Amino acid sequence: MKDKIISLEEDMSCPFCLSQNQSPIFLKNPKPALDSYFLNSISKNSAGMPSRTSTIFSAIDKPHFYHCLDCEGIFRNPFYILPEKEEHKRYFTHNNDLNDPNYIKYLSESIAPFLNFIEPGEVGLDFGCGPTKGIEYILDQSGIEIMSYDKYFFPNSYETTFDYIFCHEVVEHFVKVREEFKNLVNQLKPRGRLFIRTETHPKDFENWYYKNDSTHVFFFSEKTFINLALVFNLEFLVLEKNKFVLIKK
Repeated sequence: MKDKIISLEEDMSCPFCLSQNQSPIFLKNPKPALDSYFLNSISKNSAGMPSRTSTIFSAIDKPHFYHCLDCEGIFRNPFYILPEKEEHKRYFTHNNDLNDPNYIKYLSESIAPFLNFIEPGEVGLDFGCGPTKGIEYILDQSGIEIMSYDKYFFPNSYETTFDYIFCHEVVEHFVKVREEFKNLVNQLKPRGRLFIRTETHPKDFENWYYKNDSTHVFFFSEKTFINLALVFNLEFLVLEKNKFVLIKK
């Protein structure tokens, strides 16, 4: 089957607000933002021989990202988004080891502000938990009930709604942003909460480390979250830097 090639010349709609009011972003040094997983995935054919290499290098002078001027989100040009098979491989490079005390300390401290919004007896979901179920591991020790879901590692189907959903370092991976949030809101009970931890994009996007993970495809600003809350009828709270709560009305 031939690779799907997305035209670099077509108008790009924002995957959240659907606007076509975009400002293209050209990186001076795009290689870190594409990384070897992307380059390998589209520069070799099934026999391991070079393929489309000239397309890659001719694309370097095309937009690598787009800045939506309406919702203030930044999204990766679809041409540079990893195929799911390569995305899956990329997640195995993440160092999320439950036997690593530094990882457990980091995760425990990161989710601590959200625990003030959980009432006794409530049931939650860790959406996009990765291969280790880290949040479930931590909360189980405190008697807090939570389930885990990940489309690659734990693709469980839950016939229920939840009091709260963690999206810890997850929403930046959403390709179909609007669709993903619609599904998440539908999984919440009334007054249910989305707990989001993600980096918001800075003014100096060119030198921002967060964009260099090729599985990071959409970046929020606070304005993006405000727009999201309006679209889905949610209350929006900023807990602290890069930690946000969305509450279903």
